Amino acid sequence: EDQPVATKLFDLSVNMGAKAAHLCLQRACRAVLGRRLAEDGIIGERTLEAVAQSPKHCLLTGLKSEAAGWYRDLDQEHFESGWVNRGYS
Repeated sequence: EDQPVATKLFDLSVNMGAKAAHLCLQRACRAVLGRRLAEDGIIGERTLEAVAQSPKHCLLTGLKSEAAGWYRDLDQEHFESGWVNRGYS
């Protein structure tokens, strides 16, 4: 059940770097659980607890959405469409 989230996190880490991917995961956990979580890009105990408490289908959707938003914020029009598609895939 955790594999789709882990696979997406790995894919994002390769493309955007681990810290940015971890930030997206933390933001997705915050959105899914509706509570504050440090956004420091470090997968620590609290982030792991939040991941464990999050419904996986919601967390995966949130992770994809956060990734797409991160790519949009890069302000690279030439690459944006492909990156956003990658975020949602």
